[in-house]
Amino acid sequence: DHTGAVIVNSRLVAGEIEKMFGYPRERMHLVRNGIPADFMQGAPDKAEARRQLGLPQDGFVAAFAGTGWKRKGLRFAIAAMRLADIPGARLVVAGRGKPPADRSPDTVFLGPVGDVRPLLSAADVFILPTVYDPFSNACLEALAAGLPVITTAANGCAEVLREGISGSVVPRANDVQSLANALRYWSIGQRASGAAGECRAVLAECSLEQNVTRTLEILEA
Repeated sequence: DHTGAVIVNSRLVAGEIEKMFGYPRERMHLVRNGIPADFMQGAPDKAEARRQLGLPQDGFVAAFAGTGWKRKGLRFAIAAMRLADIPGARLVVAGRGKPPADRSPDTVFLGPVGDVRPLLSAADVFILPTVYDPFSNACLEALAAGLPVITTAANGCAEVLREGISGSVVPRANDVQSLANALRYWSIGQRASGAAGECRAVLAECSLEQNVTRTLEILEA
């Protein structure tokens, strides 16, 4: 009751605070996470990025990036890629973790990477079937790279996606069938590359400049 205002980065988080603590919504301020507008500046183009990562120039590539693979839902992404059965497709994983013993050839593990931009440049879509994420910055970076994002309703970043236009949102992380359907959807023709403009448009709402400006306005008020 003594807290004058609370800043949240998603409506998902606002709902949780209201439910758990009874804090009034009217005293919560939504400020989305933000990344620099020039985040992808200097990144390699798709052909060069695939060459650097040892990936074939043709074929559908879904990127996954993050640590804490259990919470981020990597096992569901792997299962969905298998179920989607897209000829020549690859799931490319960046981050720290132990690859599963039964991994298939369609999943490539890069290990920890210092710069995620080559992976994003090489990919056609980004998949993060997270069990829970207040607002995934990894998804925001993928959108900045022009990639449609496949994620779950338990990710605050899902709130800025337009279904079938800049991404796909499934109800639950373990809904492997819906994840596979989304992968198939974005693998058709030029659908993924044609969504790049809509994906990058999200930065108008999620820029670092907007984040800082809005946060300062709230603190000064």
